[in-house]
Amino acid sequence: MSDLVVQGTTLTAEGPEPIEIGIQDGRFVEPDGSVDRRFEDGYLLPAAIDAHVHFREPGDTHKEDIQTGTASAAYGGVGFACQMPNTDPAIADAEAYRRVANRVEASAHVDVGTWAGVGPEMECFELGDRATGYKLYSGPTTGDLLLDDPEDWIEAVERAAETDRPLAVHAEDPRILTEARRGEEDPQAPAAHARMRPPEAEVRVLERLAPRAASTGARLHAAHVSDPRTVEVMNEHGLTCEVTPHHVFLDSKDVERMGTRAKVNPPIRSPHTRPKLWDAFRRGDIPVFASDHAPHTLDEKDQPFHEAPSGLPGVETIYPLALARALAGNIHIERVLDACCRAPAELLDVPLGRIEPGHWANLVHVPEEPTRIGKRTMHTRCGWTPYEDHQGLFPEDLMVRGDWVLEDGDLVAKPGQGQFVGGPAWD
Repeated sequence: MSDLVVQGTTLTAEGPEPIEIGIQDGRFVEPDGSVDRRFEDGYLLPAAIDAHVHFREPGDTHKEDIQTGTASAAYGGVGFACQMPNTDPAIADAEAYRRVANRVEASAHVDVGTWAGVGPEMECFELGDRATGYKLYSGPTTGDLLLDDPEDWIEAVERAAETDRPLAVHAEDPRILTEARRGEEDPQAPAAHARMRPPEAEVRVLERLAPRAASTGARLHAAHVSDPRTVEVMNEHGLTCEVTPHHVFLDSKDVERMGTRAKVNPPIRSPHTRPKLWDAFRRGDIPVFASDHAPHTLDEKDQPFHEAPSGLPGVETIYPLALARALAGNIHIERVLDACCRAPAELLDVPLGRIEPGHWANLVHVPEEPTRIGKRTMHTRCGWTPYEDHQGLFPEDLMVRGDWVLEDGDLVAKPGQGQFVGGPAWD
């Protein structure tokens, strides 16, 4: 018999529908036996997957670490988060990768994977298909992982193709960035950041890499796209991409209002670009929604614009923001479930994202009405959010692999309940 049977209402393309599902050995199964927990109100949905987070461990754990980052993820309904390797030191070889996997097993509240960083020596590829995925930084950003030679980019694509693991790229051409900085007269102005990191830098890198990826079978994935032309390039070659909440919910007017809190790489774009990205996302041209959760303290952010670090928190708000907009009729619920659950599961090759037999039992229970987001409600160590006063549909309950992590709005999982999730050969 099932270890547990839950019953409630889910949301589908046709509207609310009753659902009853069994859970056994951490996976969904056909229900067998009486209902153990009946949710009389709200909705049962798949837990989200955030394929792009920075938990800052090792290194800058005063801003976030695996324990606090996964707690914040849990409060946002994220059952699996995949962290980026630009830590201090970087996660760029097999030894560093195993160390961070051990830290996850000791302190995470939800499941965590890690993108292995591509450095000049390309030692990360020793992991083969044991890596959750690989990450290439073609332009400078937080940390010192940088591969700025286009020939090295091509080699990384070819090496990744041999592993059959996804290769995510932070696409900014350093030559274009250098030229843009030379022509900038007022680098302190908030608008200058966007001018010094123009969308052409993003498009140029992917125009170079996408054809090579398509010809070799490499699973190239464009991180945090900020321009519709990037989306066209990736779709043309049958490759994947992601967009962040800050690139579809905020624009340069918000940067002027929020100052350094909205500083991020690539920059938040104009009121002309933002709706085009939103429309591409709603159509499904951008398959994955990812937060690029990159916390910094407010003291670090409270500096002159060109000196303040880039990045903003988002793992706790990505799913609630999207769900609230679905309930408001701004986007179809199926598109949200695809982008937050199913597509990232396919990207990372994990049996998640659906409430169906055989998939890991990752489940959220959300209320019927959203609430106003405020910084006092956030659980990230950095203690703030760029989405104050936005509406969010936050979970009351979260299950990961058949175990409750959040119950009645309270975190009940102990550090270490989460597991490390690598590639198919991970041991």
